[in-house]
Amino acid sequence: MDSATIAQNDDTLAMLNGRVKNHAPMEGRHKCRPYKRPMVSPTPHTPAPQTFYLPPVIHLEIHPETPQSRHIKTIAELLKRDSLLLYPTDSGYAVCCSAKRSKAIHKLYAIKKPIKKAFMALILPDISKATEYAKISNFAFQILRNRTPGAYTFILPADPQIARKLDVPRPEIGIRISPHIFIRSLFEQFDEPLLSTAAKLEDNQSLTTPEELLPIFKSKVEVFADMGIVPINPTNIVSLMGDEATVIRGAF
Repeated sequence: MDSATIAQNDDTLAMLNGRVKNHAPMEGRHKCRPYKRPMVSPTPHTPAPQTFYLPPVIHLEIHPETPQSRHIKTIAELLKRDSLLLYPTDSGYAVCCSAKRSKAIHKLYAIKKPIKKAFMALILPDISKATEYAKISNFAFQILRNRTPGAYTFILPADPQIARKLDVPRPEIGIRISPHIFIRSLFEQFDEPLLSTAAKLEDNQSLTTPEELLPIFKSKVEVFADMGIVPINPTNIVSLMGDEATVIRGAF
């Protein structure tokens, strides 16, 4: 190897190691030119389409004989936050909310809007609470005392202030005191009445299993208290208006 070649190799190594900062280009080598970003004509900004996120329904499996206290507590807290609850009753699955939460009440009315004659009832823990929401005469009180808790919905004169709050256009209101284990457990941790209606969006629907209910209600309620298959057993509806017992549905 001649001296010129050795000198050129040493010079190249020096460049790679950073020891030569202003090195003149070697003969026959192309000069490096700095990269210049090509000019691009500006294009108008197109915003991404707006999307809305719906949180998934909270699905809680409830023991049919001893409802888990931790699940009941979670449900009670959600009801206080305007949530809608899909839950089991002695008459089948129903959808409810706190009767003291205006936002939740309007949400409940909205999902039942397709049904022209959707029936709503107040679910209460006992007779003493019923007197806060309806006018109960001595005649009505004796019947409630003998027939509740039970599979009855009693139609009673509504307290005018409660009727306005619930947006009820009629002078009467349906009252239920249910013996169902889930409802009894819920009222141990939740002290507000429930505004409730059957879990159906069409008059002829009969939904008894979680597999039937979830596809329909998963985007309409915030929490599902799943107790497996719950058969439909419509309550007996009895009007106690005017101190007279009138059977509207079922028996008495």
